[in-house]
Amino acid sequence: MNPKIKAARRAGRVMRYHNREVFRPEDVAQHTFNMMNLIMIMTEGTPSQNLLKAALLHDQGEYVTGDIPSPVKRLINSSELGTMELSGVNFIHRQGVPLLTNWEQEILKLADNLDGLLRCTEEVGRGNWDMLEVGNTYVLYLGKQLEELGGGQIVDIVRDAISEWVEVIK
Repeated sequence: MNPKIKAARRAGRVMRYHNREVFRPEDVAQHTFNMMNLIMIMTEGTPSQNLLKAALLHDQGEYVTGDIPSPVKRLINSSELGTMELSGVNFIHRQGVPLLTNWEQEILKLADNLDGLLRCTEEVGRGNWDMLEVGNTYVLYLGKQLEELGGGQIVDIVRDAISEWVEVIK
């Protein structure tokens, strides 16, 4: 098999939340699919090609590093980690991750965190209280992002997800 295709397929199979007990495992391919759908919904079906490419590639380099939890990423030298992950993306896709506008970067980050919160909501809703801490962290991230966004449909979508989280953890 072509090494680039093999690496791309392997990237999709990287398991998320591997350091937590989960009732329903999730891999990068599932997460990416969910993120791209969230982006389509948040942009009312009009995302730029660059935004969709960035969503497709945003975790693809993890086939080199594995899924390193966000709190750990903040504690280590993230520029070295970023370089390692980017080398994986560049191996598969020569053009690498496209440049995004500031707004597109916010939407990408928002979709990533929102998908994480929705995932935690599903797990805690099934009785997996091990994901409570992770979900609360996503709520903090999303709260900070909401302050930057102001208003509109995207804010309503995020607020609804946070409200659903609050209902589940009661």
